[in-house]
Amino acid sequence: MTALYEIKLTEAAAASAEEGAPMHLATVRLRYRPVGSDRVVEQVEEIGTHDLARGWSSAKPSLRLAAVVAEFAEILRGSYWAKEGDLNALLKEAQKLSADKVGGDDVAEFAEMIAEAVQLQPKTP
Repeated sequence: MTALYEIKLTEAAAASAEEGAPMHLATVRLRYRPVGSDRVVEQVEEIGTHDLARGWSSAKPSLRLAAVVAEFAEILRGSYWAKEGDLNALLKEAQKLSADKVGGDDVAEFAEMIAEAVQLQPKTP
């Protein structure tokens, strides 16, 4: 399972990130039970401005892929969170990830699925 959260930075945090000065942003606590196990595992991670990518293109490819998949799902279900979503932009990003060999053949198939969704969009006059 993958969970994506959007973090909106305060002006101070954004300035800190721009300057490269470390600043604590959040603490993430994750509890889960591994498949086939009776014990619960807990992980705690601190997130700071030093963990942020400078921009979309410098983010890890696995994060970019997860974000594209999530936005595609939100667009398909007509979610409020994807009201400004653009299938053509998603298609370009999926094709770029596929060309960069991120995710193997599955990403190429996913890009084809987005291309089909683009073709099914109602045409605006």
